[in-house]
Amino acid sequence: MLILSLVTSLRAQFAYEAELQDVVADIYSFLTERGETDFEELQTVLQDIAAHPLNINAATADELKQLRFLTNNQVDALLLYVHHHPMESLSELRLIPELKDYEVRNLQPFVYAGKAEKDEPLYIREVFSKARHEIMLRTDGRYMEDPFRDKQTDPVYAQLKYNFNYHNRVQAGLSLRRPTGGGASSLLYGGYLQLKKIKCIETLVAGNFQVQFGQGLVSAYPFHTGKSFYVLNAASSPEGLRKYSTPDGGGMTGAGATLRFGKTDVSAWYSFNNENDSIRRHTVGANVSVRLKKNSVLP
Repeated sequence: MLILSLVTSLRAQFAYEAELQDVVADIYSFLTERGETDFEELQTVLQDIAAHPLNINAATADELKQLRFLTNNQVDALLLYVHHHPMESLSELRLIPELKDYEVRNLQPFVYAGKAEKDEPLYIREVFSKARHEIMLRTDGRYMEDPFRDKQTDPVYAQLKYNFNYHNRVQAGLSLRRPTGGGASSLLYGGYLQLKKIKCIETLVAGNFQVQFGQGLVSAYPFHTGKSFYVLNAASSPEGLRKYSTPDGGGMTGAGATLRFGKTDVSAWYSFNNENDSIRRHTVGANVSVRLKKNSVLP
């Protein structure tokens, strides 16, 4: 009986993982039409959220925008619906006219319908005993010819990643990548620490991170060039400070924090990145955001 129960559990887990990968691939295909192609970063973010789903009745606009495929109009419609009618079941997502059937399917692995409760305080012992640890090692190789030299280049690609996640409130990670065609000098490495919702600290990041605010201030390449006919229905992009887990030089390196005082968020960050062996770029920035209450349209 124990073996049968274990086999059944493993089958259910494999089925869930396969379904989640299908959803991630569908979201990636959707975003590729809008020029966003960082699959590894998208997969990491979505897997973190799936491991600790968002309470749809308590989720904020910034949290929902992390899912990337929801438009600003859809995020507003979700927030307005749960404000007037807290969900008892995710089947109610189909009552929101802005969400199509395939968008409801893609949303379900990342949310659940629960009571809207305040964030509990963090306890160090619980953080380390109940966190999720993930180690990933990937290596492959292929035959490569160097067009500038009369010899074969090193074909081995390798990547080692470690991720620590406690309910998406405490996250840390280390990554090491060895690209094909390079030696020890071409190693890419990075790491991050991200804390969220700790008293007045909305977000605290250190190490590799990205920044995006509004429509104008974009740092660390959260947007990618591309063409799309869906200009008026562009997907939302997560705003603010957030970790960046891919060691490819696309992130900023330093630290930043967002403090929340009522409806006002105050953010500041500092970054230093090496342009080459002799040039180091320093970036200092700040942003103040005020959330205004929208007019209600539902009874």
